[in-house]
Amino acid sequence: MTNRSRNLLLFVTVFIHLVLSKENKHQTTSFLQQVVSSSDCTLFNDVLQYTYDFTTLSASSVSVQADQDKEKIRFRLCSPLKQMCNGHDGYCVCLSKDDKEIGIGKFPPSLKYENGTSQFIYSGDPCQPGRNYTVHVIMKCDYAAVQTSPEIIPQGPDQCVIHMIWRTNLACARSNKHSCIYVDEFNNTYDLSSLTSLSDNHVVHIDDKTEMMINVCHTTIHEHGATCYGAPAACLKNSTDPNNVDYINYGELMYPSSLTMKDGKLQIKYDNGYLCQDKRTVLTTHQTTIYFICDPSASPDREAEYDPESGPCHYKFTWKTRAACNATRLREYRSANASKCTIVDPTTKWEYKLQSLMNQDFIVNASSSKQYKFRICGPLQNSRCAKETGICDAQNFTSAGNANANLMWQHGGPYLNYTDGAACGNGQRRYTLIAFVCGAEGSSDAPVVLKDEPCSLIIHWYTDRVCKRRILCATAKNETNLLPLIRSSKNYVIKAMGKEFHINICRPMAPTPNIVCPHGSAVCQTVRDSRGQYTNETSLGFPDQNPVLDGDENVILNYYRGSPCPEHPEKNISSSFKFFCDYNGDEGLPQYKNYSNCHYIFEWRTNIVCSTVMGEWVAPCTIKDASHPRELDLSLLYEKPIKPEVVSNKEKNWSINICGGKDHCNGSAICQGTNGYGTDLNVRFNYRTNVISLKYSNGTKCNNKPYESELLLICSNTSGIGKPALSLDANCMASFKWLTNIACAGGGYNAATTPVAAITETPSADNLKNYGSAQTWIVTISVLVVLVIGLWLCMRNSQRCGRLRSRIEAITSSRNHSRVQYSRVNTTEEARLLLDTSDPHTLDEQIDSDDELLGV
Repeated sequence: MTNRSRNLLLFVTVFIHLVLSKENKHQTTSFLQQVVSSSDCTLFNDVLQYTYDFTTLSASSVSVQADQDKEKIRFRLCSPLKQMCNGHDGYCVCLSKDDKEIGIGKFPPSLKYENGTSQFIYSGDPCQPGRNYTVHVIMKCDYAAVQTSPEIIPQGPDQCVIHMIWRTNLACARSNKHSCIYVDEFNNTYDLSSLTSLSDNHVVHIDDKTEMMINVCHTTIHEHGATCYGAPAACLKNSTDPNNVDYINYGELMYPSSLTMKDGKLQIKYDNGYLCQDKRTVLTTHQTTIYFICDPSASPDREAEYDPESGPCHYKFTWKTRAACNATRLREYRSANASKCTIVDPTTKWEYKLQSLMNQDFIVNASSSKQYKFRICGPLQNSRCAKETGICDAQNFTSAGNANANLMWQHGGPYLNYTDGAACGNGQRRYTLIAFVCGAEGSSDAPVVLKDEPCSLIIHWYTDRVCKRRILCATAKNETNLLPLIRSSKNYVIKAMGKEFHINICRPMAPTPNIVCPHGSAVCQTVRDSRGQYTNETSLGFPDQNPVLDGDENVILNYYRGSPCPEHPEKNISSSFKFFCDYNGDEGLPQYKNYSNCHYIFEWRTNIVCSTVMGEWVAPCTIKDASHPRELDLSLLYEKPIKPEVVSNKEKNWSINICGGKDHCNGSAICQGTNGYGTDLNVRFNYRTNVISLKYSNGTKCNNKPYESELLLICSNTSGIGKPALSLDANCMASFKWLTNIACAGGGYNAATTPVAAITETPSADNLKNYGSAQTWIVTISVLVVLVIGLWLCMRNSQRCGRLRSRIEAITSSRNHSRVQYSRVNTTEEARLLLDTSDPHTLDEQIDSDDELLGV
């Protein structure tokens, strides 16, 4: 296509884009109620022209703690559970309740995308007469969430309907972002990166019916209640008519940067939203400007404020935040407050500073339906409680303790003790303990009331501000990592000897109302009295040491420095957990074994600690676990008769034939042209990740060294036999991944009855150069006709209009890319995404505990 015709097409495309923007500036709820189902683990968003692929989340089953302590849910997203539920197969969701199993979700689920949310819906066995169990799994976009598991949303009165939410980056659509750092003319640096949200939008309420969703240096999170079209960084929601909710794009990121300094004010401006007609009847686009004001004492939770002087087409906001302060201003503030709200750990000599929590009010709710307002290291301002009050009952305005800045230390972390509150009887006065705990990753950063009694109030605050160090949760050489067993919300709970044990792994236990162990404890033993209340809470130790291996290669996790031992008050209680490999199990649960000499012992059978084991090749096409009774016929990966698989990129074709490569590929199972990528095979089974690694070495010569290759067979029950795909093409080596159910323990399809997907190829861009000028004009005229017809249809039907606009946006956004772009992913990164790991330091242990991955 010539430059002239290309420019003409671009002009018409942009013109229609603007018309469609005006026509569809109000996106309604009814238009967005689209249900897009799929038979696999993917969902297609017709509005954004984007496919959500949740396949990797279904690689293995997960365990979900239900609302009740005795309830547990086994769950697999897109395929049936391996183990039967109540003696039957075909369930994705199985509830264990009162020592019985109930199939509450059958395979397959119903998949739908509706009003900005991806959702999986399962129907199960009868719950009540005429009603079956129903499970809703809502996929929540979180760009930072990689290795996650679903969480139960607390149930209401309807016990037949269960909702779970799963935070994952796989639920996110494409995003735009740019640098959030600005350097002024005096070389002062401003960094607003802390205001960039990767999971939830910042929401500013304009009035009772209108609110603005904004993000900083990043597009808004596309989700329920924020479903503007395009890639807005500001999205307005107008709910004046609840049956016709409007979503308006109020501006997108401006390149090279939206962040500027103007008139001494740091500001971000988002422009090029939908068309808008202002009071002067001038046609313009919606835009948003945010002015950032330096305030070192501002709360991290403080949001932007709407400027009522804003015009209808240009909304303005003011945001007071410490992120807008340069380093000099922050140093001045810290110097003025250096002596307040600090404490030093006498053992590690680390200094904890909580000044960032000062000068702001916090609200916390107690289970007794009371609400308390408080400040950290200082008295409340403008409070109806007494002048020196640090925490105030918001209902009767009585003091629960006077404020002070004397941060104190206990082994589990710093704490405050507010004393001399209102009289509470027997000559006593109310007091409040506020303890700060370094909780598990992903735990809620908010204060929680654990106990509210007439004379005492105990609050635990799990926050990263006191996380100087978390234990690695892995053995010394990363042979085993217990990271998947960490709980961020509900603890493991087991019962023995008439007692309850609330347990977390490698981290302090999650907060549980009415249970008050020394803050930071990893295990808490408690007893319920006749009224069901928790009493006699006892710490069984703190998470201070990494796991270790014993002589039998079992993993041991020890907790020390618990509460004083009843039999020997001079000693402290300790506990240990011994993890045994269970190749046929899941993550498992702890079991109490015994107690002796102030030490509790628990055992835990789980596949998490199963190591990578060597395998061997058995002719003609079988691999065998050298240590366990598992054989895998790799000929099931091919049609009969066996033909090589072909993997292509834009420059090369690779032939993969695991079973017959030596007969046609210069002795190699993988080759490219005449280059054989290895004749010697090394087989490894990784049971924790359900990945089988086939490493080929000693191939033909390549730059004075032999070619080598790696093929990862990755368990995926939803992929059938699957197809190999290139993940890395490096110097003298290549790496491939093959998602297939054949790699799943106990899995396997019959190749004779399972269809094999066809290989598709895209013609190269060079083949398009042979068209002459006549063909170019024919194509141009045809496109223009289609666009005009589309515009006419759009004016008659709003749904067609929305779909047409989304397609045109896709065209215009990629108009500068004339060729297909290929991404060559490092094998380590590929494995990190496909396997169940979030710690980059544990990857070698998960896939290859001795050698580096190829290409690393």
